[in-house]
Amino acid sequence: MLSVFFANLILHKADQAVQDIIGYGDEIAYVRYCDDMVIATLNKDLTTKALTAYNQTLEKLRLAYHEPDASIKSYAGKEKRKFWRNKTKNTYLWGNNKTEQNAMPWLAFVGYQLRYDGTVRVRPSSLKKEIEKQRKTRKHFLKGIDEALKHNKKLNSKHGLLTSLEARLRASAIGKRPAGDLSTGMEKSEFGWCAGFIKLSLPELQPQIAQTQLRYLDRGLGKQLGISKERLNRLENQKRLPTFETNNQKKRRLKFFGKPRSYAGQLNEINKN
Repeated sequence: MLSVFFANLILHKADQAVQDIIGYGDEIAYVRYCDDMVIATLNKDLTTKALTAYNQTLEKLRLAYHEPDASIKSYAGKEKRKFWRNKTKNTYLWGNNKTEQNAMPWLAFVGYQLRYDGTVRVRPSSLKKEIEKQRKTRKHFLKGIDEALKHNKKLNSKHGLLTSLEARLRASAIGKRPAGDLSTGMEKSEFGWCAGFIKLSLPELQPQIAQTQLRYLDRGLGKQLGISKERLNRLENQKRLPTFETNNQKKRRLKFFGKPRSYAGQLNEINKN
């Protein structure tokens, strides 16, 4: 967490520059985590002034920043794509773009996207990174098998290998847990992907979009297992894998994967309670 400490230490002057302009109160909001920040007020000119002060402080500190794109005028068509591609947003009205002219319905902060009506979802880029991580885990796993075969090393059976891969993928998703631990909860996913998004489990949030996103990650995980299974089936048919498991290998298998060990399962159980 040293990076967070140094970010706070260095950017404290930028925080002060913003607060000197917008002050404190129920009708303003300034939040920052490392270099990700949001300024929100009920006055466009005041918000713009605060953003300018923030960027000017970064210049004085000799820190690089992304210039906001002032050409984005609406949340539709190509403008919508430009809105999300631009890392620093120019001052805009956060609201219902169907009823308010030039309003933008979303704002982004630390891996989340928040809609004006309180709906929260995970940033698509965060989902894309996790899917890519799943793919890399599968590729590394299959590469290890190819290397073992190349050097005539002993391998587990197909079922044993698939169990090993699935355990690795599940641990990356929800953290390492004992085979018999079927507990759920985003906050229990220590060192897993879900631990980075525990705010999705807050009872006041609407979980529908988040559930859809987490099921998308579960499908991605299943896809990598399917690709691996096809590859191992071919090796088994070529008699390059053992067709049986030892008792010790069977004991090491996770006895249950399913919902409690899925991305979506961590959120669904919480929202039932």
